[in-house]
Amino acid sequence: MDISLALVLAAVGLLLFILLVFFALHKEEIQFYAEGSAKGFRRQEIKTLWKTAEKCGINTPSLLYDSVPLLNKCIAMIQSETRRNGTADRQDVKQLVASLLAFRRHTALRTAEVRRLKDSRALERGQRLNIIYKGKGIFSSRIVDSGRQLTISLPVQQRKLFQGPPLELPAAEWVGKRVSVYASRSGDACYVFDSVVEGAGSVGGKRCLYLQHSSRLDRVQKRNSIRCGCKISAQMYVIKGRFIDYTIRDGETGTACILEDLGEGGAMIRTGGKGRRGVHVKIAFSLNSIPIVMAGIIRAVEYNRSIRQSRLHFECTYIEEGMQDTLVRYIYENASERERMQAAEQDRGEQSGGGGFEPVNTEE
Repeated sequence: MDISLALVLAAVGLLLFILLVFFALHKEEIQFYAEGSAKGFRRQEIKTLWKTAEKCGINTPSLLYDSVPLLNKCIAMIQSETRRNGTADRQDVKQLVASLLAFRRHTALRTAEVRRLKDSRALERGQRLNIIYKGKGIFSSRIVDSGRQLTISLPVQQRKLFQGPPLELPAAEWVGKRVSVYASRSGDACYVFDSVVEGAGSVGGKRCLYLQHSSRLDRVQKRNSIRCGCKISAQMYVIKGRFIDYTIRDGETGTACILEDLGEGGAMIRTGGKGRRGVHVKIAFSLNSIPIVMAGIIRAVEYNRSIRQSRLHFECTYIEEGMQDTLVRYIYENASERERMQAAEQDRGEQSGGGGFEPVNTEE
């Protein structure tokens, strides 16, 4: 009896020793899986991220659960390494990259939703604004205070170069008018809302307008993907029919344009003339001699009157899988570290302005 008990105790002790050794050797991996499960991630997602951490030499793998910049870095490293060693077209590599891209989009959207503004009262003092006064144009302003009303500095309109100081309308001309307000927040996106000018006055000796607050804010920028700066010649085709033909037919005429940045979710297009929001288009161009066609919609427009050119914010809604693989590889191989970081830390507002380009509030 004593011998049997001793054998059982020895077996239990050996088992405990084996478990202790196993936990000691795999402590970090076990903690990683436990943290992932606690955060609601699926086992396959956790497995993919752990494999990525090992492949990329990440010292603190748990950062991958929340860090879009780190995910960007890992994707770029895998893309570069597999292209260099000739394994980029292997099915397991393509599946890993596809899983990481899907996880990155999910993480970016979750992060954006957390910091999303729900009410204009959350806008801070000093926030720059673009005010669109229908029939008068686009004006610049800043938030002076946010209390019962949104107090802004008297809006001014920049004149064309060499044509005098900024234009100011009399404060009384604003009162009672409905305006559209654009607020591009650093580290977030561009928010748009409509308001009514309820009054005019002064704060600290400076003329101001009092706007009605809004609880309906539209978040204009939803890219959440890396954009690679570029200068690629392309052709743009307006889609007029009810059904979209994703091919470019012989004899089909397009408009010459330039892609100024490019991402898996869209592009910035520069073209002649004044563009319009809401237009469905196809964009055709080549990457490393491979033809690419992206179909989508123009979400926002900026126009430069002096040179009569537009910058079109294009959102891609369809691209063939093979073309998408080529596009993603090009973006991650050519995007700078700054651009990878910028995709996570600061969306470029759809109404960015600058360089003589101003937002256009027109639709198809």
